[in-house]
Amino acid sequence: MNSQQSKKMLILEDEERFAHAVSENIFKKPQISVWMILIPIILVYHMYSYQKYVKGRKSFAENYLINRRQALEEAYTSFAGDRKPDFAKLIELSNVPDGAAKKYNAWLETIVSHYQHLFQAEGDSYDALIRSSYKNRTNYLVFLNKLNDVERQLNAALKHYLEEAAESIDEIVTQMEKCSEALRKDQATRIFSS
Repeated sequence: MNSQQSKKMLILEDEERFAHAVSENIFKKPQISVWMILIPIILVYHMYSYQKYVKGRKSFAENYLINRRQALEEAYTSFAGDRKPDFAKLIELSNVPDGAAKKYNAWLETIVSHYQHLFQAEGDSYDALIRSSYKNRTNYLVFLNKLNDVERQLNAALKHYLEEAAESIDEIVTQMEKCSEALRKDQATRIFSS
């Protein structure tokens, strides 16, 4: 495996870790109580709820990663091939509604540029790549704020096309955005504290 491939794997591993952390904050884990042990039928219901929780988290993380994997692959192939990223191809692959395509393109430009910066960086861990690429916490936070902003704009554009009840979508999206911002801020602090 060459250094670009290993960097790609480090980036993907971090994206997967992040997706699972977001899903953990969105899906509430069913809690077991003494009554569940004493009354078997309640324990059966708890096990069913727990399986639903596990499947929901896994499904969320997989769906969350689809576009990120495509963006990472495009960043990798365009970087390796010394060509500009093909955002139109990614938009076509995504099936994003026409009304949200500009916002999706802005998100793609932001995330692909970030990935390409990491391909140029030196390091043998994701944290080392971030430190090498962004140099300090402030620069990294500037990028994270931009990423949070383009994600908020994309989510707002996509909400109109979702079939779920508007209140539940707003609640979930807001929870996702707040969680993402907090996790990213914590990550920046952790990476640049050493």
